[in-house]
Amino acid sequence: MIIEKRRFGTVNGAAVIKYKIRNKNGLVLSLINYGAAMTGLSVPDRNGNLGDVLLGYDDLDGYIADDGFLGACVGRYANRIGGAAFELDGREYHTTANDGHNTLHGGRGWSKRIFEGHPGTDSVEFCLTDREGADGFPGNLTVRVKYTLSDDNSVEIDYFAVSDSDTVLNLTNHGYYNLACWGDVLGHELCVAADYYTPVDSELIPTGEVLPVDGTDFDFRTMRRIGQGFYDHNFVLNGKTPACRVYEPTSGRVMEVETDMPGVQVYCSGMLTERLGKRGARYGRYSGLCLETQFYPNSPNVPQFPSPVLRAWEEYRRHTTLKFGAE
Repeated sequence: MIIEKRRFGTVNGAAVIKYKIRNKNGLVLSLINYGAAMTGLSVPDRNGNLGDVLLGYDDLDGYIADDGFLGACVGRYANRIGGAAFELDGREYHTTANDGHNTLHGGRGWSKRIFEGHPGTDSVEFCLTDREGADGFPGNLTVRVKYTLSDDNSVEIDYFAVSDSDTVLNLTNHGYYNLACWGDVLGHELCVAADYYTPVDSELIPTGEVLPVDGTDFDFRTMRRIGQGFYDHNFVLNGKTPACRVYEPTSGRVMEVETDMPGVQVYCSGMLTERLGKRGARYGRYSGLCLETQFYPNSPNVPQFPSPVLRAWEEYRRHTTLKFGAE
């Protein structure tokens, strides 16, 4: 395993570092400590040709200007909190409204924060301290996000956090994947191990219902073409593995997702505005597929959803694996 490290730029005088991890098969994972973001993932196709399957930017300016959370670690609360408020232990907290009058991905969040980076032999761990009251959330929080590249072409993402008072926490990575490395993702085939999904209102806030996917456009229990890009919905995972499987027929690339989170947000970048990406690529609607492993959106306000509450001094430990192959 080889790890390279170089300066990627500066933000307010602080250095932004780029790391590259290369395994024995030639797969390359690129990371930066700005937003603890994954910036590149070169994966072989069925003929052994490497291609970067992760949307991103060539330089730091792209990530500074980015409004789509490309590749970033998002928190404190991934996805949406309705009304930018929630109640915990009898007290109401008001979070940063950045999506109409709702909170999306923590408000100002972490995608523009500089983490401390600590490279290992096959991994990089990013660390951050988020102070009490940041974006309105309670508790002084310390968080670690560790990315490990394995020789079986898997990327392991481990999240660890501790708060000094009760809080809510929901962390994910917001990678946009395109296994063809060009064009849109509507021709990708997808399977999601979910018998239910959570329907949403016009602002993409869950209604509180949990409905069966049977007979709906949300039934991905068997592999099928995505076909349309309106998906920005949480699927209730049923515990089967893998939680998600993606196949791109032109390249033969396969991506499998395993996680201990209760849900996954399937988002086909339907709201991604046109922009210039890596190596002159033009990104826009449906350019990438996001599979955001998570607690359900707006869970702090929906008691029947799995609880995202992190009690004081308890350790938050969550894990997601992305495994790549070709057939």
